[in-house]
Amino acid sequence: MGKEISLIAFLDEVLSRNTQHYRKDFELDAQKLRDALNSPYMDERIFYFMSRPNGTWCVLERDVFLRDSDGYKIWTHYADMPDGIEAYRVTITGRRGTAPMGHVVKLNYREQVQRVIKVAIPFDDVELTFYSGEKFRMPMGQYRKQREEIFFEYGAIQNFRCCPKSEAELYRVISMEHRLQKGWQPKTKKRPDTPAR
Repeated sequence: MGKEISLIAFLDEVLSRNTQHYRKDFELDAQKLRDALNSPYMDERIFYFMSRPNGTWCVLERDVFLRDSDGYKIWTHYADMPDGIEAYRVTITGRRGTAPMGHVVKLNYREQVQRVIKVAIPFDDVELTFYSGEKFRMPMGQYRKQREEIFFEYGAIQNFRCCPKSEAELYRVISMEHRLQKGWQPKTKKRPDTPAR
């Protein structure tokens, strides 16, 4: 890993070079990174950031690999139109004042998104944490049906976490992706040489 850099400053440069329209999107992304400084979960400090000619997206890495989560839907939405997309894995490792500091890894979106589509796993539950301090887990389907009642009873949601059956499986999928991002190549079985006739 190289030295820590100011993540928002770095991404702002990407934005000014690559995104012509809807630049205001980035204000939401920057706030997401600042909010992540307070997350108790390390995996909620790792994001995938995408700069397109028409706007930006910043989604949690773990969500990208959970099929049908918002993060997955956003990240894979552009799979058939990868031209002009600059993508990065952004890891927050600390702060300088209110500025999130950390590391970035440039992604080849065209190739990386195809791997995501292949290996993403389903999730069943969501864990909801409220500003009131309440926290509980429930099936996603139930949450979708009762969203309004939940809001009226518990107030605003501070953190919304998609939970697969096996966190270990999700960790395995993401670890493999990190190896591939570093240029690791899976070994391919060599065919035995055919004897010369």
